[in-house]
Amino acid sequence: MAHGSNYKVAFRRRREGKTDYGARIKLIDYEKPRLVVRISNNQATVQIVDYSPEGDITRTSAVGKQLADYGYLGNTGNITGVYLTGYLCGKRALAAGIDYAILDIGLRSPIKGSKIFAALKGAVDAGLEVPHGDFIFPEDERIRGEHIANYAESLDDDEKAKKFSKYLERGLEPADLPANFEKGLPIMELEIVDALIPDLEEEVMDVNLVQRMHKSGRKVNFRVIVAVGNKDGYVGLGQGKAKEVGPAIRKAVDNAKYNIIKVRRGCGDWGCVCGREHTVPFKVQGKTSSVSVNLMPAPAGVGLVIGDVGKTILKLAGIHDVWSQSFGQTQTTVNFANAVFNALKTLSEVKATQEDLKKMGVNY
Repeated sequence: MAHGSNYKVAFRRRREGKTDYGARIKLIDYEKPRLVVRISNNQATVQIVDYSPEGDITRTSAVGKQLADYGYLGNTGNITGVYLTGYLCGKRALAAGIDYAILDIGLRSPIKGSKIFAALKGAVDAGLEVPHGDFIFPEDERIRGEHIANYAESLDDDEKAKKFSKYLERGLEPADLPANFEKGLPIMELEIVDALIPDLEEEVMDVNLVQRMHKSGRKVNFRVIVAVGNKDGYVGLGQGKAKEVGPAIRKAVDNAKYNIIKVRRGCGDWGCVCGREHTVPFKVQGKTSSVSVNLMPAPAGVGLVIGDVGKTILKLAGIHDVWSQSFGQTQTTVNFANAVFNALKTLSEVKATQEDLKKMGVNY
């Protein structure tokens, strides 16, 4: 280590080669959330981070190993896996009311077409606004994994079994990677949602002031929660933040349309044999933070036995009768709304035979 009266010892993370403080202070001066991308040999970690004098605050994040929960069977450390991790983080950021961020690549070199910019493209494709130039993105063929599939096809069976052993253990042929990538990708264009479900209705459920302290003073925004639905089996929930109520509502409506789901309805109450789709077909539970909500089938004519927030979401989903139980701090509108919405999501995730579904009045 150097010596002398003018020598100043560098910060520990600078000495360890972990932080470029010159670049960091420039990013902090923008006073915007940072899209932090870090790449390891096995996976990518993508986070939305806010600056705080006491330490950075992670608003939302996604890591490569979480892709398996969404049906992705490929390698989480290649360009395809990194893109999907960025996409997942972008969707979670929008759900948290974050629609703008600046890219933070740490000590990585900004190489055109690299994994760093694959994660950036994923976040941008999810709807997150990040300043960039399109020329830096990897080619679409590489993002879909076509180069991996082509390479696998050039190998004989023994070489493929050796080099793609993890793929084969998960039940994925390397040549099927592009198809696995395309599997289950949601609609990302609001115009398509409007064309497919033209009769969507909107309901503003909560408008609230949120504040955070920054080195330049107190930052105040409006947070709006909106539900959309066609009262016939489709419903979505979203939130948006802005300095004014109008833009916050528009952001929340767009976010709700991105999150729209099809709700499984039926006639699941043992005392009702009408066969109409007027209630939930079976008991389900949804949970967000401290709030837990149970939705149970009810006979026709009972109505919606649930709080006002839940009534709004269920009406937009086309459910007319339900029993419910709720636990936790249900006065917190955002948590109660998300718990009800998660319960409706669970309806479609429960596996049942076609015969049982028919008995409960479910038509799909």
